[in-house]
Amino acid sequence: FTASDGTVYQADQYATCGSIYTTADPIANTTDDVLYQTERYGNFSYNIPIQNGTYSITLKFAEIYHTAAEQRQFDVVIEGTPVLSNLDLYATAGADTAYDRTFSATVSDGALNITFSTDIDNAKLSALKVVPAGGPTLRADLNRDNTVNSLDWSIMNGQWGTAGNPGQSNNADLNN
Repeated sequence: FTASDGTVYQADQYATCGSIYTTADPIANTTDDVLYQTERYGNFSYNIPIQNGTYSITLKFAEIYHTAAEQRQFDVVIEGTPVLSNLDLYATAGADTAYDRTFSATVSDGALNITFSTDIDNAKLSALKVVPAGGPTLRADLNRDNTVNSLDWSIMNGQWGTAGNPGQSNNADLNN
């Protein structure tokens, strides 16, 4: 799936544990509904092999299951540092509404580690985007598709994204 900002999302990879849930509901606060209509939920983690360095990590959420506050709360830890505590998506953003949070983390062991822990009824994640912090401005069509876009930037800088997108071939699918 290619998002409106040009980011090309890949199939969900490097996750341990968790289950998948999907909805067809429209998602508010985004033009990229498909990124938020599938989620990995439960207690789960990602161990993403990546070069050492500092990265900007965007976690993409939408409450696509619960219909009231205090039905889901969870914590997120990136590279051993707690970044979200007792997050209640419904109380924060409402139902079926995109909610993104971006954090900076430094990787020194060749793997970006992100852990999602349940406080009340399942941690969740719709998609994530990882880009090198302070990366250079793209000036080349590295994949030779006749456009200079984020796919070229991802080839040059090791950008990595994951998202759910059931039913569309060659795009992101958490079920794979």
